[in-house]
Amino acid sequence: MKIKVWRAGGGQQGLIFCPFLFFSFFFLTMWALIDNVDHPFAVCILASYFVLIALLVWRIVPVLTRPQGGKSACFYLFLLLATGALGATWYYMFRYFEYSFWRWTLLTTGKENGDLPSATLNSVSHWLYDTSLFDEAWRSVCQGEWAWLWSVQICSFTVAVWMPLMAIEGSRRHIPATWAFMLLGQVVAISVSAALFFAAMLLYTDKTTKKGTNGSQNVSQNGVARRFPETKHLAFLLLFCVTAAAWTTVRDTPNYTRSPYFLTNLLIMHGLLVIPLALTLCLPRLFSTMHGSLVVTLYTSAAAANLVLVIVQWHRAIFSLLVLYSNLPAQEFIMLAAQWLFNTFFSHPAQSSISSDAAALYPITIAWIAIHQKQRVATTIAFAVLTLIATPAVALPLYLAYYETRRECAQTPATKKTQ
Repeated sequence: MKIKVWRAGGGQQGLIFCPFLFFSFFFLTMWALIDNVDHPFAVCILASYFVLIALLVWRIVPVLTRPQGGKSACFYLFLLLATGALGATWYYMFRYFEYSFWRWTLLTTGKENGDLPSATLNSVSHWLYDTSLFDEAWRSVCQGEWAWLWSVQICSFTVAVWMPLMAIEGSRRHIPATWAFMLLGQVVAISVSAALFFAAMLLYTDKTTKKGTNGSQNVSQNGVARRFPETKHLAFLLLFCVTAAAWTTVRDTPNYTRSPYFLTNLLIMHGLLVIPLALTLCLPRLFSTMHGSLVVTLYTSAAAANLVLVIVQWHRAIFSLLVLYSNLPAQEFIMLAAQWLFNTFFSHPAQSSISSDAAALYPITIAWIAIHQKQRVATTIAFAVLTLIATPAVALPLYLAYYETRRECAQTPATKKTQ
């Protein structure tokens, strides 16, 4: 009997079976190694978090290394941006782990900073058992008007822009494992996932178009949409409803920071994002059936909704300063607001991590627009300025709607010639 070894580019059964065996072996090994600590399960949970990251990277690497033609300098630019975003976000994440352990030790022992004992595996197990790292980190970045001003950017971008973009472009370009990119964004950083997915988009061309008579790729060739025209509306409704529901959880997040339902709200937000991408495992071309006008509607709605969140949060943040410094001249007040925004960035290690994630999206978004537009310098500059002013959560969906409109306008005349 021959035993087949499953590789990263293999079938769906291996995709499920191999990680299951790996996790099982990992837990048994960890349990055997740390059976002398008081809370081994808590240590296993944290260790499995990094194992999950490794498995997601293992699944994504073949997507970025499969031969899809020559890799351009732009491809490596996004890999460089992903590396930079990873270094910035996870430097502060490890600092947060250090800060949380120090704070827990100080509270449990009552000793001064210089008298704190060195960390042992058993003390780490007690720290992990007594501390909810996920809940603690998210509460710290969602409390306060200026903290949420940073965090709302990454949250609104993820739920209303990044998830629909991966669903649509993943289906159009036949990019495998889009769900892995989303999960990697949730457990590592959205900016890292964004840069890697943009790199993948450079490798996988749009399969719903072919060259028309004028040489441009503009004629839709989606056979699924022609045979099942109702799927384009179902796909749109699914994406729109999931996006709206996830956006609602983002809007309500600051209201739950002192509520026992805070973690529930966060889990709903993260869970909703996986649903459309998980469906592509069974229906990989589902979202490629959407008509261009529906895609434009989805992106413009996302931009408008995110703009409301950004404006409202800026208003609340500025008002919180006006209460304290209402007599300052306008120029000094603007400088003070900029200082508060900067100081908030470094106010807490967890805040610095998510703020770095939000900040990294700016160059990544501008880089994609510049590469995608190629020689349209005026358009690139206009959307780059819009990105810096309105945040990537607003500028990127507006650019995607703009591009989709041009795509549809170019497609219409060529379609008529073929009829």
